[in-house]
Amino acid sequence: VAALDILYGAHSALSNEQRRYTKTSLRQLVEGAGFEVERLSYDHISLLPFMLPVRLWHRVNKVDGKIVPGEDEMNIPIAPVNAALTALVSLEALALRAVNMPIGCSLMCLARKPL
Repeated sequence: VAALDILYGAHSALSNEQRRYTKTSLRQLVEGAGFEVERLSYDHISLLPFMLPVRLWHRVNKVDGKIVPGEDEMNIPIAPVNAALTALVSLEALALRAVNMPIGCSLMCLARKPL
């Protein structure tokens, strides 16, 4: 799920995103629904340095107090940039097999209903 309110931006507005979560808020929601959280980690930490400045820029450039939905965030970057970002995310996926990430653009949660 989407993480960190500060990352709400034009892509969020375009996709009609309703909320972004922290580890604490997602854990409370999942456990409140009767599930036991087995694993909860941020992911896409590798994209955070790229996303944060862009999303902050969206906040600065609001129109009538609202962030304007942006189709430009749906474009695939040029091949070398896309390949580099894909490699970063792939390395992160390998690391996530062993460790939880302390921060990131998204959250992943593994939970199960108790027997």
